[in-house]
Amino acid sequence: MKVSEIHPVLLEALMAHEALRRLHFLPAEIYFATHGDGRIQTILKADSRTFSIDCGRIPDLTRDEIHALWADTVERTKNQETLQQLGEAFMRSDLVRYRRGAELVMALLNCGITLRMREPAEA
Repeated sequence: MKVSEIHPVLLEALMAHEALRRLHFLPAEIYFATHGDGRIQTILKADSRTFSIDCGRIPDLTRDEIHALWADTVERTKNQETLQQLGEAFMRSDLVRYRRGAELVMALLNCGITLRMREPAEA
């Protein structure tokens, strides 16, 4: 799968997930969430707190259809070429280019989530 084939809202969710991973949060702490109105969020549950990143909306699909599309997208991106493209897309993303990363860090701190200097040992 090429990055250009990923729905833009799902790509935003993948970029949010990658941003949280690069801040050393564990995959088990990061969730994909949909709402009845097609709104999609990347959710971080850490330090007994919940932090949400709004990724956009896909209003023309049901929640089940969105989850199926997400699962298919994740499965189809599990190859070295696509992972490399996703890494490059992340470096060109708003989170990096427009210094939104600093805003993300400040929002996490304001929410009471402690930043990690390195990845914690998996439990």
